[in-house]
Amino acid sequence: MHRLITFLIIACTAWGTQAQNVSLKDGLYQTFEDFRHARCIPLERIISSSPQDDLQFLNKEMTRKFIKYKDDRDSVREVKSSSMWGYVSNGSLFVNHNSAFNRVPVVGSLAHFTAIVETYQGPANPYHTVGEPMYTREMRQYVLKLADGMILEFTPGNMIHMMQDDPAMLESFSQLKRSQQRKLMFMYLRQYNEAHPWEGQQPQ
Repeated sequence: MHRLITFLIIACTAWGTQAQNVSLKDGLYQTFEDFRHARCIPLERIISSSPQDDLQFLNKEMTRKFIKYKDDRDSVREVKSSSMWGYVSNGSLFVNHNSAFNRVPVVGSLAHFTAIVETYQGPANPYHTVGEPMYTREMRQYVLKLADGMILEFTPGNMIHMMQDDPAMLESFSQLKRSQQRKLMFMYLRQYNEAHPWEGQQPQ
């Protein structure tokens, strides 16, 4: 099953980078609506000692706690990087989820990505209620709906929620057994994106 999931992620990623004929505007996005309408803080307005021609410029800037930039009136402003909805670097989208910026390799009406989730497991020593807490980290899959910015975990139940606006596809998916739904989620995600192509960012 793990090999199947890995194969599907790779296959769907390859499809996503090839089939979606849209371009994204590089820059920082404070909200989903900013991303939706291509209202970004462009690279040239970011105040940094790092060279902006570095292909990893934005990736490195987003590791800083604060980012300084000049607004449209050339006033210097400062924002916490963690407050950003996301950013686009070299045409690739990164979204802020689970306290990290995660690359979205499959960009479509339903955009798929993975993120690390940290879960509290209690104290390291079960016989002591105080002391060093213990956490586990695991990779989970998510879906971002680019019509409204909703992010949900990539599960059969959430796919049903995401496909509410396509009654025929929804009925087809709902009639499957849960085990089949899990196996075919990527196929339905692809079919949904083909039936409802994302038109890209809509500048205002």
